[in-house]
Amino acid sequence: MPRPAFSLISRVASSTAAAAMLLFAPAAHAANCSIANVQPLRFGAYDPQLIAGLSTTGRILFMCKNAVPADPIRVVLDAGRNGAGGWTRQLASGPNRLRYQLYLDPAHTLVWGDGTGGSSAWPPEGPLGQGANQLTVYGHIPPGQFVLAGTYTDTITVTVEF
Repeated sequence: MPRPAFSLISRVASSTAAAAMLLFAPAAHAANCSIANVQPLRFGAYDPQLIAGLSTTGRILFMCKNAVPADPIRVVLDAGRNGAGGWTRQLASGPNRLRYQLYLDPAHTLVWGDGTGGSSAWPPEGPLGQGANQLTVYGHIPPGQFVLAGTYTDTITVTVEF
């Protein structure tokens, strides 16, 4: 049985659009955000015959200073190093692939991405995020994927936009 692993790599980046928004913000309260810690998701041993598949959680801790409730702070995840187009994420062990997904909610209904192609960014609705924010990442591997045994990994880039 494969023993999938998952790593979230913490990288802070601001897009051109985010930088432009900062230019228009009054200097007295310009937000300054950074990722403080990322707890990786670890799926453990995957059994393709489990009816519900395999789920786990990880955490992202980010901090914002000088933020006010109206600041448009978002946390986005990319499709991963092994993505297969759109928001199809895959864990890889050499040439072998195991489909999985990351979600904003424990019911696995909101794919965590950048807000495009059916994905959602954090927060799913409206601006939030002042001070320390600990976010839970919900990971899920669907059942029925018969793959060779191995260590399966992927790397996701976490971005705080402010």
